[in-house]
Amino acid sequence: MNPNLSSMLEKFDGCEGGDPGHKTNPSVWLFGIEPGWSVFDQENIEPINNPMDDGYSIKTQLQWPFNRNAFKLLAAINGFPVSQYREFANAHRPFVQGSTGYFKGNLYPYACNKVTTWPDDAREETGFASKAEYQKWCAEHRWPAIKSWVDEHKPKLFIGVGNTFRSQFALSVLGQSVDLVCREISVNGYSKKMYFGESSGQKLVVIPHLSNGSNSLNSDESIEKAGALISSFLKD
Repeated sequence: MNPNLSSMLEKFDGCEGGDPGHKTNPSVWLFGIEPGWSVFDQENIEPINNPMDDGYSIKTQLQWPFNRNAFKLLAAINGFPVSQYREFANAHRPFVQGSTGYFKGNLYPYACNKVTTWPDDAREETGFASKAEYQKWCAEHRWPAIKSWVDEHKPKLFIGVGNTFRSQFALSVLGQSVDLVCREISVNGYSKKMYFGESSGQKLVVIPHLSNGSNSLNSDESIEKAGALISSFLKD
């Protein structure tokens, strides 16, 4: 096996980190589809420091729209106004090394600018000529690895970001295809779907992207409504 592929199966490869928790003190896990690049990253192609150099600090995370919206969502889940997301983040330090309660990762481990792209360096490093081949390999090897992490650490909630990948999240988290319950929120005339599922006590919610776009959680109101639904789901 390509050694780069072997590393993708190592525990928490492709994850930014935080606290994975354990059965007696479980964490909330939030997973994106794959590590990506924001406008900030594109404008700073050669950053001075690796974002992990300072332990993935709140100051570092606040540079990225995804993380800012993630903080807003976590604040809303915990009953805070999304307008207080900075205060929430500084108090609870989600995903920061050495903090507790939150863990951040990705369904696919290889960083790409867009979900649809597969650049030359990806082909060279992984040995896969196409992204479809890489995704097939992940389905066969990476997702069972994620399921083993979930089984070991028992997160109290797993949040998958990206509705079109809800089946993949279900297989990775619950270990099987399940009929997720769809619930909708309406904001300014736009309907946004969220998907909820549970198997053997493990709870999964898949939400729209935390970015721009009419179907995304792209406003404080949409994030606050989504957080309220997730909070209710946690209490069920």
